[in-house]
Amino acid sequence: MRFFNLLKTNSNIKILLSIIILSILILFSCKEKQGPGIESWFWVLNPIQLDSKAISEKTYTSDGRITFAKFNSDLVPYSRKQAPEVLKTYLQLSLNSQPSFLRSNRVGVYDHDRFQQRYKGIKVENGIYTVLSKENTIELMMGEFYQVPEDLSSSPKLSEAEALA
Repeated sequence: MRFFNLLKTNSNIKILLSIIILSILILFSCKEKQGPGIESWFWVLNPIQLDSKAISEKTYTSDGRITFAKFNSDLVPYSRKQAPEVLKTYLQLSLNSQPSFLRSNRVGVYDHDRFQQRYKGIKVENGIYTVLSKENTIELMMGEFYQVPEDLSSSPKLSEAEALA
């Protein structure tokens, strides 16, 4: 409280500063069993926002998930380094689903970056997306990531011995 007395501020500002400081402390101490602390809040700071001009062509699954997208790289250029954020934004992944970089191949003038979907750090089988870039600018993305229910438990139901029996 001496700190606030030194600032000679009114009570509303003291309350606001207390809330901000408390929020910062909570964010830095927040840990999930499987995930990071403050890193799990970085989605708020994601610099990639949905832009209706960014994609010129899209193909969807029967349940509405994007399986192919061609970008208007001249109108809205996304850097190859932004691929994970682009995937999270345009595929509308939940906080628990993350694209995890697998590998990169160069074919002609295109770089093919492959990403594996992970849910709470666990690999989602067949959840693969490929992002094609030309001169470090994203041109296409194709593949399939799945909508995983937020309430799906990631805790194992079988012990190691039961699984191997």
